[in-house]
Amino acid sequence: ESLCLFRKLQSYLPRPAKVKLRRSLVLMGLRWLLGTVSPGRFPPSPVPHQTETMAAVVMKSHGDADVLEYVEDFPMPTPAPRTRQVTIEVVACGINPVDFKMRRSNIPDLYYPKPKIQGLDVAGIVVDTPKNCKFSVGQPVYAMLPLLGTQYGGYASRVCVDEANIAAAPDTVPLEEMAALPLVACTVVQALRPVVAAFKGDTEGKRCFIQGGSGGVGSLAVQYCAAVLRMRVAASCSAKNAHFVKMCGAVETVDYMTERFEDRIQDYDVVVDPLAYLYEQRTLAPDAGVLKRSRNAHYVHIASSPWQSTQALEDPLRLGIPEAAPHRMASGFCRAALSRLGGFAFRSGPQFHYVFVHPDGGALAEISQAIQEAKIRPYVDQSFPIEKASEAQRVVEEGHVKGKVILTVTRPGPGRREFAL
Repeated sequence: ESLCLFRKLQSYLPRPAKVKLRRSLVLMGLRWLLGTVSPGRFPPSPVPHQTETMAAVVMKSHGDADVLEYVEDFPMPTPAPRTRQVTIEVVACGINPVDFKMRRSNIPDLYYPKPKIQGLDVAGIVVDTPKNCKFSVGQPVYAMLPLLGTQYGGYASRVCVDEANIAAAPDTVPLEEMAALPLVACTVVQALRPVVAAFKGDTEGKRCFIQGGSGGVGSLAVQYCAAVLRMRVAASCSAKNAHFVKMCGAVETVDYMTERFEDRIQDYDVVVDPLAYLYEQRTLAPDAGVLKRSRNAHYVHIASSPWQSTQALEDPLRLGIPEAAPHRMASGFCRAALSRLGGFAFRSGPQFHYVFVHPDGGALAEISQAIQEAKIRPYVDQSFPIEKASEAQRVVEEGHVKGKVILTVTRPGPGRREFAL
């Protein structure tokens, strides 16, 4: 009966409205399916409070950085029913390239609801927890938020995050600086997990080349591979950032502006590529010789997209990230699966790994431990007050940031950990 009623209602609609309705229903079904199959990537959205409000940076439409508006009356989030969401008072939040890429793309409200608070990285203080939570009120933590499916993000004074996506912040660096890490930390650990497993934990002395060594992902990858995995690391960067990259742990740098990395990097064990849309074909070319021609060599493709506008690129879901296109994600994961199975196309060549980052409290806990042991530290290039979020995004969008840019939101109150700015 419901189906008959739906068809009857459809008959009264003009054709464009029918097409739009059907498309919306398909996307709603897809969103529900993704949330069911992968709750870590598509968790339930927090619920707006009926009366309490908070400060936040909100975008009501897509466009340039001017669409970002600082407000002090946005509904405060509360944990979604029947979830393990923890409420955090945000001290600082990080800015990632994906923020401006999605800001300037015309993404449907269905999976990028507006008005939208952007931001995936937060560091702050726990203010409320579910029962039997492993975190306690007043504890400093940091977390990565989901990319899609909610209007709530990190550019705000409060967030609600699933307990599984949070880690305790170490006490050896300022809490603000931890906001520079969540997305890049999850990316790096998830990218290297299959490599570490393939080497059975014996990574010491392996030669690893990292593209974009001075960026957010690259600078942390250099530290992680050099100090935690004890690899011999080379990385690409500009000449002016070579000292910074070597300070992170690289023993060799390649100036991507004047040199071809293929001419310098030969017979390596691992390549970690956050710029795979530029360098994958060159790296894996049969005559390149960048990686050993062996099943013991590994190419790690980290899903990303060009810095410039993606309007002209294939982006059927209009996510602002062409690599999020279903066929490209399916291709990446299938290639990785075939590689693990020793498929025909990869039998004699390097193993292929595909990484599309998702929130991961375990990865953050591993990075916290490395920071506590002084093996890794966050690098903050610039810090802005949250009111200047549009200016901060412009800085990131212009490129050539060393490490990360963060927004400061609140200071820890009485009884909480203090730190020097």
